[in-house]
Amino acid sequence: MKFTSVVKGLYNLGFENLYLSVKYSFVKKSIEKGLGPKEFFKTGADRRSVGALKKVENIASGALLKFANAELEIVFLASDLVRLTWHPGLDPVPYAIEKNDWPACSPAIKRNGEACVFSTPEMTLIVNGDGTVEMNSGDGRNLVHFTAPEKQGDLWRIKSGLREEEHIFGMGQRNRGFNLRGGSYLTWNSEAMGQYDEDKDPIYLSVPAYTGLHNDGSYMAFFENSFPARFTFKEEADIVFSNGALRCYLIPGPVNRCIDRFTELTGRPNMPPRWALGYHQCRWSYRNEAEVMEIADGFRAHKLPLDTIHLDIHYMDGYRVFTVDKKSFPDLRRLSDTLAERGIKLVTILDPGVKFDKDYEVYQSGCEHEVFCKLPDGREIHGPVWPGDCAFPDFTRAEVRKWWSGYYKRFVEWGIAGVWHDMNEPAVFSIIDFPTLPANTLHGLEGRGGDHREAHNVYGMLENRAGYEGLKAARPEKRPWLLTRSGWAGIQRYAWNWTGDCNASWWAMKHNIRLALMLGVSGVPYTGSDIGGFNDEPTPELYARWFQMASFMPFFRTHSANFVKRREPWSYGDEITGICRRYLELRYALLPYWYTLARQAHGDGRPLLRPLWWGREAERELWNVEDQFMLGESLMVAPVVESGATSRRLRLPSGTWFDFWSGVITEGGGEIEADAPLDRIPLYVKDGSIITMNENDTLCLHVFMSSACRTAQCLLYSDEGDGYGPSRSDVFEAMRDGGRLLLKCSEEGAFVFPYDKISIVLHGLSAASAEADGKIDKVENDSCTVGVFNVVVFNLKQP
Repeated sequence: MKFTSVVKGLYNLGFENLYLSVKYSFVKKSIEKGLGPKEFFKTGADRRSVGALKKVENIASGALLKFANAELEIVFLASDLVRLTWHPGLDPVPYAIEKNDWPACSPAIKRNGEACVFSTPEMTLIVNGDGTVEMNSGDGRNLVHFTAPEKQGDLWRIKSGLREEEHIFGMGQRNRGFNLRGGSYLTWNSEAMGQYDEDKDPIYLSVPAYTGLHNDGSYMAFFENSFPARFTFKEEADIVFSNGALRCYLIPGPVNRCIDRFTELTGRPNMPPRWALGYHQCRWSYRNEAEVMEIADGFRAHKLPLDTIHLDIHYMDGYRVFTVDKKSFPDLRRLSDTLAERGIKLVTILDPGVKFDKDYEVYQSGCEHEVFCKLPDGREIHGPVWPGDCAFPDFTRAEVRKWWSGYYKRFVEWGIAGVWHDMNEPAVFSIIDFPTLPANTLHGLEGRGGDHREAHNVYGMLENRAGYEGLKAARPEKRPWLLTRSGWAGIQRYAWNWTGDCNASWWAMKHNIRLALMLGVSGVPYTGSDIGGFNDEPTPELYARWFQMASFMPFFRTHSANFVKRREPWSYGDEITGICRRYLELRYALLPYWYTLARQAHGDGRPLLRPLWWGREAERELWNVEDQFMLGESLMVAPVVESGATSRRLRLPSGTWFDFWSGVITEGGGEIEADAPLDRIPLYVKDGSIITMNENDTLCLHVFMSSACRTAQCLLYSDEGDGYGPSRSDVFEAMRDGGRLLLKCSEEGAFVFPYDKISIVLHGLSAASAEADGKIDKVENDSCTVGVFNVVVFNLKQP
């Protein structure tokens, strides 16, 4: 199956591009002159220790420690966030960093023999006289211990002891288990050459940050250095950077605090437009206007909700960026407007490569403004992508980002709602691994200068920065929405992610749960996969199970290659269509819950999808669960990831849980066997939850409280769904009071409450009667419908 997909993919390149890819592979190797990825960590220099501590100088919020052979700058940005920078080496261009104006922080600093000790209420940092560094929690528990780093030529190397039980999470996208122990990982964003499986690493999006979780607590370490690095997590953490200063930020746990601080540092996820949380349909490619309308008509005929259709590369004129094929799409604005009348948005793909064509006005403009990357000898570097040989903008220069941003006005004029950035590792067609620009390609790096070894990992993020700024300038009243394949620490400021070209396999489906969890604890909360896999043919069962899973992922899209069968939800017969309809309807009913999670992520960076151990770090039996996840605080999802299964074994965290489908109450803290016929994904609700749903334009509050539960609470965030106008937050809190249940509502914000009616449904408790603000309301099947209220009082039936 894999070989067949590769052959089909090569066929789709066409003869000319296949020839160019072979040619480029040999040219790239000769250009790099021994600087390619396989040589990143080779050096003939001897290893050198930092030596002994010689001098300590106090500086603002920290100290400068001078060792015999190195300097260590320590700066406390907050009482639970410290930056350590080992020199010599180039300081990073701060592309990953969003916040620089931290309030002054003054840790207590004292000498303890040869050691220098920094203390705040949240943490203690100890730097010993030999350069070893350890971080303790505020109450004295050791969280992490780094050995003294070593310098070897341009390389920096540092190690950290790992406990036997310690689990490592994060690092962006990795083709391994959710727990990264036992593996070695290269930070070098890489096109997967059409597909990825267990043995393919790295892939598209790296984040040089990881979380350690062990019996004494947790911590996060973020290394701000975009040069290629290798992270090995075996008996110890062994971290090697090929160049640059060794800069590391340390944050003590728990993990929710780590993510809060990390995204405060690198940027909060922007609030998405509400339509982005709906369903997206795509294919490589819907080739003309008639085919797009056929898809829209199909969703209407099958009564399937749809928010967005994506156009892949064939909408362009010869794959030239910022153009439209007028034969296939004679009036893209008219098409966008027609779809908008049905409530459907249009999203278009965009690659960074600009076709080398002297008659092409975008290329002409790029040459006039000198925006394209060049080699050390002054030649413009060209690499083959879909249009043929392409030039590549140097997004590490502000003036180039501004030039690129200016073209996004065209998308707005065409009525395009969002832009999908592909091939932005950057990727080129090549028959060898690491198909990208030569390592010695020159980059501006904000005037400092450097080469592709430093710029490569941030290239995709900076394209997204330019695109975000372009959309915001062209359409300031709307929130920009971008989708990206590649990124780096901080990408969450600009774009959502999708996980690229996965296969139609049960392994790939399960692995996309791991990828979503990895990205979430790497600060990237919005991701999703190509439902059914990009390559190959999923069985109807696999497509249905994948669709169920994807309906609980932030980015919810079907996408596939052009050499596989059509993959609209009705492509597999009536049974599968019915299953898809059920989960589409549930997704849209849960949009109030989703949208509130989005607002929370925008506030403190917490991922929408969370590992089961989130907020339960002491429950060690949850650390290895990687095929289940929490959606927010209240919903636990357990996708079926095996062929032919009609039930699955799953683990419930401690506490009491409701089966979403049957209402059956089960005590957690162990494993259960859950029924899972083809039309059902195991879904559980935490006791003490209120789930907000939109059912026929009525806000429905599903109150889940067992007889032992005393309180339940939820937040509902509302605004216009786009733009930057007023908003409101409503807090609903249920409290047991003897034989009564009081449900109170408090609100904040100027936005008008968007519902006329509120339906309240009790699960686990039974009500005889209800009063809303003193007015008696009818209770039927433990539910009642009221208007906007301050307090609803339920008189409970006695068991």
